[in-house]
Amino acid sequence: MPEMKRTVKDSVFTCLFSDPKYARELYLYLHPEDPDVTEADCRLVTIENIFSDAQRGLYGLSKQAIQETIRICLERGILTPFLTAKREEVVDLMEMLFSQEEIWRLDTEYYMAEGEKRGEKRGEKRGLVKGLLLAVSSLMETTGMSVEQALTSLKIAKEEWPQYMEMLEKL
Repeated sequence: MPEMKRTVKDSVFTCLFSDPKYARELYLYLHPEDPDVTEADCRLVTIENIFSDAQRGLYGLSKQAIQETIRICLERGILTPFLTAKREEVVDLMEMLFSQEEIWRLDTEYYMAEGEKRGEKRGEKRGLVKGLLLAVSSLMETTGMSVEQALTSLKIAKEEWPQYMEMLEKL
């Protein structure tokens, strides 16, 4: 059987056990001697829960922000055995997540800018077409030109005439 991707396993675990009901079930399975535990007692603690906007604001998406978050966790007694044993792995993983987040942010900015450019081009083209339609219509009204004469005088290519004629009919 192929090995499951760690990110998929993590996502499923995080999603499932972020619900206190399921976290309590897991806890009771692991600690049947403690039947009085409530859902309120069960809260999934992750580095992301601890990593606050304050650290992000002070240090950005940096190794220093990660180190500060780990320091806060250790100071508060959160995940102490795990962080003590796996500190470097946690730092590496968080750096990788920060890098991915930055890549997503840059991709989003790029595609938004591309979308804006395409939208502007479409808008410019529509504006140009609308302006030409108004010019054709005005020439026809004021000078008595035919549609063909007005299109010719505005130097609109003959292969585009059917489109303009169709649009003129809708005016």
